[in-house]
Amino acid sequence: MKEKEIYLAGGCFWGTEHYFKQIEGVIETEVGFANGHTENPTYKEVYTDTTGYAETVHVRYNPDVVSLSFLLQMFFKAIDPTSLNKQGHDEGTRYRTGVYYIDPADLPVIEKVFAEEQKNYQQPLAVEKLPLQNFYTAEEYHQDYLDKNPEGYCHLPLSLFEFAKQAKEKKMMDQIIAFNKEFVAQKSYEKYLTDKYPDKKLAVLSCMDTRLTELLPAALGLKNGDAKIIKNAGGLVISAFDSAMRSLIVAIYELGIEEIMVVAHSHCGACHMSYDHFHHEMIARGVTDETLNTIQKCGIDLHHWLEGFKDTPESVRKTVETIKTHPLVPKDIVVRGFIIDSETGELEEIR
Repeated sequence: MKEKEIYLAGGCFWGTEHYFKQIEGVIETEVGFANGHTENPTYKEVYTDTTGYAETVHVRYNPDVVSLSFLLQMFFKAIDPTSLNKQGHDEGTRYRTGVYYIDPADLPVIEKVFAEEQKNYQQPLAVEKLPLQNFYTAEEYHQDYLDKNPEGYCHLPLSLFEFAKQAKEKKMMDQIIAFNKEFVAQKSYEKYLTDKYPDKKLAVLSCMDTRLTELLPAALGLKNGDAKIIKNAGGLVISAFDSAMRSLIVAIYELGIEEIMVVAHSHCGACHMSYDHFHHEMIARGVTDETLNTIQKCGIDLHHWLEGFKDTPESVRKTVETIKTHPLVPKDIVVRGFIIDSETGELEEIR
């Protein structure tokens, strides 16, 4: 199981810990004192507001179940982010709010959530976002305090605990489905209505790179219904009877395609791609060597199948030639190759 951690100061740590314990994906919580200037502080010492520490919850979570972004969004729902050194009835520097991280890679996520939250307020946020300098675990009687003392003091409303228990992070596909329902309800599809036949009798074979999602059709002056666009890793025809070639054959005979553009792009990830890299990643993700060996024994050459290319112009030439000389492609089909600049959209024809 994957595990990450973050340290969150949200006022009195009794309620803050209990709140985060309810969230699906949180593995373990621990209360303590963060970012002060004395060693091994006790609760009584921290309570004097002379140690510089903030009451903080150490949250360990499974990033496959809950993201840091979602945890921080939930964090902001449990605090007043514009209140300095005060949450609820609790006041003092020990009750300041803050997000303290140990992994520098978390900072861009933290900053993005902070920026989104700031849009909700005119005054600046009073929440610290700093690297964790130190953390000392609080005494045992503070751990899981509200589990041990259900009627104990808490600055958070009880309804927040139920809210946290019910809260589920929307995965990307859930967000897409929700958007889609609104898209259909608003009849936003109407401006895209067309039939299956490409108006320009054109097919474009290109790369699946996300930089080209909108750039490619925009740079080619294509709108919905103009052309059939086929995408794969690198914009390649690997063999005469692979899926890209099959799509082109269907486009020619079923959709009336007369011209084919092969469009690679600058700085393509498929350039210098190798099986060795994928082998390492597959093993790390749980695919066994036994499975890979079985695939090889079935006649699948994974080295060839996952190989990229060393030279982009030469790759375009090979793909163009494979299409032109394919036994099922009529001689009157025009096939030309290009490289598009993945930033500006400028086309360079490859001959």
